[in-house]
Amino acid sequence: MQVKEDTVDNGDRSRRESQGKAHPKRKRVFGLQARTIFWYLLVAVLYALVLELLVASGWYVFLTHSPASLKDFQKTGQVPTYLFIVQHVLFTSIIWIILVTPPSLIFGVLVTRGLVRRVRRLVDATTSFAEGDYSQRVEVRSSDEVGLLEERFNHMAQQLVESMRKEQELIEYNTRLEERARIEQEMQTARQIQLSLLPKEVPSLPGWRLATYYQPAREVGGDLYDFLTFADGRLGLVIGDVADKGVPAALVMATTCSMLRAAALASDSPGDVLAQVNNLLYAETPERMFVTCFYAILEPASGKMRYANAGHDLPYQRTCGKVVELRASGMPLGLLPNMYYEEGEVQISHGDSLLFYSDGLVEAHNAQREMLGFPRLQALLTENTDGKSLIDRLLSDLKDFTGEGWEQEDDVTLMTLQRTGELEMMNEQQAPLQLLWESTMASSLGNEQQAMERVAEVIRPLRLPASRLADLKTAVAEAMLNAMEHGNQFQADKLVLLQVRASPTTLLVRIRDEGGQQPLPDLDTVAAPDLEAKLTGLQSPRGWGLFLIRNLVDEVHIRGDEQYHEIELIMYLQAPGPASRPTTEQDQDMTPT
Repeated sequence: MQVKEDTVDNGDRSRRESQGKAHPKRKRVFGLQARTIFWYLLVAVLYALVLELLVASGWYVFLTHSPASLKDFQKTGQVPTYLFIVQHVLFTSIIWIILVTPPSLIFGVLVTRGLVRRVRRLVDATTSFAEGDYSQRVEVRSSDEVGLLEERFNHMAQQLVESMRKEQELIEYNTRLEERARIEQEMQTARQIQLSLLPKEVPSLPGWRLATYYQPAREVGGDLYDFLTFADGRLGLVIGDVADKGVPAALVMATTCSMLRAAALASDSPGDVLAQVNNLLYAETPERMFVTCFYAILEPASGKMRYANAGHDLPYQRTCGKVVELRASGMPLGLLPNMYYEEGEVQISHGDSLLFYSDGLVEAHNAQREMLGFPRLQALLTENTDGKSLIDRLLSDLKDFTGEGWEQEDDVTLMTLQRTGELEMMNEQQAPLQLLWESTMASSLGNEQQAMERVAEVIRPLRLPASRLADLKTAVAEAMLNAMEHGNQFQADKLVLLQVRASPTTLLVRIRDEGGQQPLPDLDTVAAPDLEAKLTGLQSPRGWGLFLIRNLVDEVHIRGDEQYHEIELIMYLQAPGPASRPTTEQDQDMTPT
């Protein structure tokens, strides 16, 4: 295994350098090979000398003790001395040493060269390893003692490298844990700061319901929403999305919120407010970073809402059983300077609900990488029948669509606005009206009978007396027929919305048509039917149905605007208190004096 030098920390490097300075290299006068050959020759020479001396001694003894040799010495008259023999032997040995030394040196070099090279490689590898080159290994070429030493060196080096690698990994792991803990702490702090910039509570408006949901994809996100309360009772609604995620988006989000609040105090025009914020963001934010934003001003008393849109996803309004988009053109904030933002206005009627959302909702993917998309969201809104639980319904549908284990890809922000009915507004503090049924029907003759029977079926658990149930069915059929005939002109493409709501004390049936262009009838001026006057042409039969309805139920409320007409039929399940039901002329006539 190759381990680079840079994997070792500076502390180990410093320690090795200090060790190297404490133990400097010693100069080698004679190498291992030279010493080996020297000692080899020395031993050989000594061995030759000893051998020659032994031979000389033996030869001297033989000459001096052999009878034949003594006779020869007597004939010649010379007897060799021991010293002479030794000198002769030494001279012969020197000649042999001179003759044998060169080939012996050559032989010694050849024999020791391989061994010495292996030892030198081992020494060089050890030195380099000690200096920090942990890639050093030696090749094991033999199974002798040097080969065993080489094998042990390689094993030791590998174990040391593994130990150092594990130590380094542990150090890096602990460092990453500490860094991660620090970042998580900082991100948690940033998240708390960001949440503190968002509204801490939803404004409470009589006759209105507001709900929000905010879930960033990371610890901090780039989505924003806000409520701006004005002194005259109007309410500003803001929702936006920064084109980024994480801390940079959070910083731009905080800046945008501050700019919007300041600009909203200086102008009553949503378009002017967005234009001012756009120029400020263009000068302050980095390139390629922008903000989509929808800003609206709601008049709670009238239900009118003026708005402007800076490239944000179009909000939806659910009205008369249909879902419509709130359209207004405008570029995202901070992208280009001096932009114009178109304004729009919408009338929010009783029972209508609005959904404001960020793109994290519609761009969510399922396991097949299909997006939730706008058509599917519109279908979900059309199917939903309870504006109060709209957010819960959308989150449940989102979970069903994405499946378990969904990893959120983008920030998700939802804000819903619903205008309640007048009767609901009066009873909210006591017993809220729960939605029992809601549906739409085409404006076709005969559907009034179907509506009457369906309402009767829905309220069967309420156990109305038979006479009261018959009165309600007749009133529903008459109101439905009026809505189809006078409101929608029997145009089948125009729908009639029906709602049935109830509390422990009250039953409400709401019928809404699309005949906003028709004038509203005045219940106070509806005259009792007069057949003779009708025959003489002095009275029109128009209004007789309302007179009938008013006498069949406990209360009747009629409202509308340029888009719709709505009638509410109210029947009490228990005897109402004095403040619950207004006193009529008939009641006054029946009051004893």
